[in-house]
Amino acid sequence: MLNSSDVYIFGEHITNMAIFTEVTAGIRVSVETFYQPTHSNPAQSHYVFAYRITIKNDSEQAIRLKRRHWYIVDSDNTRREVEGEGVVGEQPYIAPGETYRYVSGCNLNTELGKCSAPI
Repeated sequence: MLNSSDVYIFGEHITNMAIFTEVTAGIRVSVETFYQPTHSNPAQSHYVFAYRITIKNDSEQAIRLKRRHWYIVDSDNTRREVEGEGVVGEQPYIAPGETYRYVSGCNLNTELGKCSAPI
């Protein structure tokens, strides 16, 4: 039986994760990252990470997520831009008090990296 702290991403049990949260205008965005060792091959500089995005609307107005835009940077300074309409094929409507979650992933050339929004 699973307890509430058990996390499975792409069928893999996750025990180590990092969580980052930012709040802007009452919209709370949290990012949880998970290393995927069974999909990675460190000997060939291939590291796979999954991430779960949680968007909670603590504002008084409904919102729609129309676009996404951020950068993923390896520790060797390889930078990739993630930009486009919606997320995972959706443009979710999030009413006040509601939460929307999705899971995606990326591969890195190094064991460390970071994600940031354009300034």
